[in-house]
Amino acid sequence: MIFADHQNNKKTLLNDAYDCYVLDQSIFYIQNDNLYCLTIDDQMNKVANKKIKENVNHFSIDDQNQRILYENLNYKNQLIDFNGNVLKKDVDSYDDCYFSNGLLYYRTYQGIYYVDLDTQEEKELKEVDNIYRFALARDEANQQDIAYVESLDDQLDAYVGDEQYAIYDDARDYFVAGQYVVFYAYDDDYSQHYFIGNSEGMYTSIGE
Repeated sequence: MIFADHQNNKKTLLNDAYDCYVLDQSIFYIQNDNLYCLTIDDQMNKVANKKIKENVNHFSIDDQNQRILYENLNYKNQLIDFNGNVLKKDVDSYDDCYFSNGLLYYRTYQGIYYVDLDTQEEKELKEVDNIYRFALARDEANQQDIAYVESLDDQLDAYVGDEQYAIYDDARDYFVAGQYVVFYAYDDDYSQHYFIGNSEGMYTSIGE
């Protein structure tokens, strides 16, 4: 379910939607195993809702080149354009992947890597042990990518170039908001507390 907050009014745009990705006035999402693109205007009204592909497990958006890497229900990957036209079949499978500047970043249990899907050139971004998952952010002011990494023991770190910054040692269920990371943690009474952190290891509470 997606809510849009416009002039302090909340509006339901979609029901039973997941894997949502917002790009300008478009919202890419999956519903009933189908990939759609919902277009809205400045008042959060629906303009168009187009089905792009059927039988989709999950997807990643390359907004720079207007491409989508998706996995179908048979766990096969393809690269398509925003209209659903196939650009490349049988693309390798990548875990927790994100596009940035046309490159696809993904993780293994040993590190974070990136690949150019056009040339298949592959490089290591950072060697990290025991990765549970990661998310990629972009610091546009400094023109650099930020990898927020959660280890198997819930340690949350930020990797910027060759620098590593510890953010929180028991973070749960985090997501990226711009160049920041939002997460929650439990106190001794097992109450949830929410925080927002940055790529330099600083964080502050934003409520319960």
